[in-house]
Amino acid sequence: MPEDVLEKCKEQFLNGLEKSDDAKNLVKDMLYKKDVSHVPSVQHGIANEKIAIEQLKKQICK
Repeated sequence: MPEDVLEKCKEQFLNGLEKSDDAKNLVKDMLYKKDVSHVPSVQHGIANEKIAIEQLKKQICK
């Protein structure tokens, strides 16, 4: 994946973290728990990652 796409993803993710206590808790879980695969949002992300990447590419590469 091109570096500019990754940078945009990082920016959007970090902006979301600043606005959401749930996201902060998820990051804490990711850092301090060994297995977060039981977290519904993680399961959703894994299941839909390819779709999200394709949508992001379309948005960024307009």
